[in-house]
Amino acid sequence: MCLHTTDIQVTAFDSYNEWADGHCRFVYRADCEEAKRHASGWAMRNTNNHNVHILKKSCLGVLVCTQRCISDSGGRVHLRPAICDKARKKQQGNLTVVAEHFVNYKIVENQNEPKLIGSPIQFEVAINSISMGRKIKHVV
Repeated sequence: MCLHTTDIQVTAFDSYNEWADGHCRFVYRADCEEAKRHASGWAMRNTNNHNVHILKKSCLGVLVCTQRCISDSGGRVHLRPAICDKARKKQQGNLTVVAEHFVNYKIVENQNEPKLIGSPIQFEVAINSISMGRKIKHVV
């Protein structure tokens, strides 16, 4: 699906969804702080793109508890990795101090299809909206 919002009439905005799984497309309000942070690079790395209207990034995966602990919200205990390599190494080195859950951490991204690790996520920032789309599923 094309993510170029000028081709699509926006009639409603989506509530922010941190875990965009599968082939999906969300349109957020331009003032949605969570979408702005996500589009700015949190837990993602920029990938090459020649269209100035579309920002492509690759997901860096998710750190999950190898002891399969469950959080208060009912999901597996997880943590988004830092963006840059240096910060990520520092974060991983401090995980044993921060929480016992990440003593034996692992990075998980679509265990069923490992060839999709780092698959691009597309963002488009328009005058009144932020669009996001992806084609892979997180397994947490």
